[in-house]
Amino acid sequence: MFPARVRRETGRRQAGFNVIELVVVILIVAALAVIALPAMNKLINAQRTKSSAFDLLADLTYARSEAIARGTDVIMSSTSGGELWNSGWTIRETAGGTVLRAGEARPSGIEFKGTSSALTFERTGRVTTAEGGTVAFGITPKDSDVQEYQKRCVRLDPSGRARSVTGACT
Repeated sequence: MFPARVRRETGRRQAGFNVIELVVVILIVAALAVIALPAMNKLINAQRTKSSAFDLLADLTYARSEAIARGTDVIMSSTSGGELWNSGWTIRETAGGTVLRAGEARPSGIEFKGTSSALTFERTGRVTTAEGGTVAFGITPKDSDVQEYQKRCVRLDPSGRARSVTGACT
């Protein structure tokens, strides 16, 4: 009777993983993560660029609609005072100087450049700048190998309507 019981216990297989199997799985997962990380960074930068473009588009539309609704000129200007808009922007009335809205600073991985440091939406909705001409904002990631689909261009036509397109401003 005793030998039969021993045979039954030794014939059972233990469940679970041994250390070698666990190490192999961890190495495979780590290798996949190393391969996926650069692609993930490009995706994140492309999303930041797109998000910044849509934030700007929303604020340009807001400034234009406020100029029409209030019947007064509204100025949208770069916080830095130059053509780089990375540090944000303010939207204010020209008459009283009331700040209507302020745009936040952009992430450091994005270059955000406009053709003008300030633009004025007239009470009719039309846009003017001190430099004259059309207004465009180029928004690109600061990566070394930026592809065309990762760039955004926000343009204002003379009537003041904003449009966002994929690609660099030309």
